[in-house]
Amino acid sequence: MDSTGQERGPDQPGAASAHDAGPVVSVRGLVKRYGSQEAVAGIDLDVRRGEIFAFLGPNGAGKTTTVEILEGFRQRSDGEISVLATTRPRRAEPGATGWASSCRNQSPSQACPCANA
Repeated sequence: MDSTGQERGPDQPGAASAHDAGPVVSVRGLVKRYGSQEAVAGIDLDVRRGEIFAFLGPNGAGKTTTVEILEGFRQRSDGEISVLATTRPRRAEPGATGWASSCRNQSPSQACPCANA
């Protein structure tokens, strides 16, 4: 069964082959809370090699938060995550995550100077 819940035979596009036994991304019961606000409420998903997966939903639905948790940029409140057969710790180890900005003029210790331009 693929991530959309459809059965796929070995001759169909998107079907997992024998060497693709497990998912490349596996999420079970992913939860992210900010105080009493639950931004991500118990997501389960598997993404197999070769699949294209998209998050669709309204603003505030938890799409970016989920992706940032998978990338290691945010900590999850609950749930289990495996990416490329490596179980992700709940808390990132020091130096294990990076920082990225879409602004060339910004460093992690300052606000984006372009926002006031």
